[in-house]
Amino acid sequence: MINIVIYSAVSILCSIGIALLPSPFLKPLTDWFSLGTKGIRQIRRRRDQTDTIANACLAASLFFSLIFWLIPGHFVIYGILFLLSFLCLLGQTQRISEKMTPAYRGAVLFFISLMFFFGLFCALGCFNDFVTWKAATQFSQDLFSREVFHIFYFLHNYVPMMVILQGLCYLLPMYCLWAQFKYMRLENTYKGRNIGLFAIKIIWLCLVMTGLSYGGVEILNWAYYIHYVEV
Repeated sequence: MINIVIYSAVSILCSIGIALLPSPFLKPLTDWFSLGTKGIRQIRRRRDQTDTIANACLAASLFFSLIFWLIPGHFVIYGILFLLSFLCLLGQTQRISEKMTPAYRGAVLFFISLMFFFGLFCALGCFNDFVTWKAATQFSQDLFSREVFHIFYFLHNYVPMMVILQGLCYLLPMYCLWAQFKYMRLENTYKGRNIGLFAIKIIWLCLVMTGLSYGGVEILNWAYYIHYVEV
């Protein structure tokens, strides 16, 4: 539980720091990472628009979450991709907030950044002592040693369920970033009716990600009667 307090405090402090960054400092991100109108297509029969790039990134996130346990150093690769995704979202946030008042702009940047940091710590296992992605490594070893083909492997071993949980911890934060990016590109505003509801939505997402990472492991520990012993 102490990990949640520490990483939550780090998330809040880092988000405040980003929210206080001046607009000229973030302006280059708009040119480098916001992608302009690339990938935006008109759907004539529905008289609507779609974002091909965001849709492709969402699909790639789902694919990565399914096969990550086969990729050596998957947590490093994910961290890099997640950071690049955040820079794309930050570029969009800078674009839509340029004409906002400083306080309004700072609030939007703060909550976008808060979503990023909570998602990062959720995905990398910081809230659960890295139990889930360690289990992914164990599952890969069991696969290549053919241990997974034993008839009772999936019945008595907690590792496969931990791998599924880690896949969800990878997918949810990445989905939140690219869904917000897509909405900003197509609607030119943040994904919320007003800043108050937007704040509630982001805080709720942060709680869900924390609960998924920490609570998911606790549930599996209870279900499989796992007791960790400090060495």
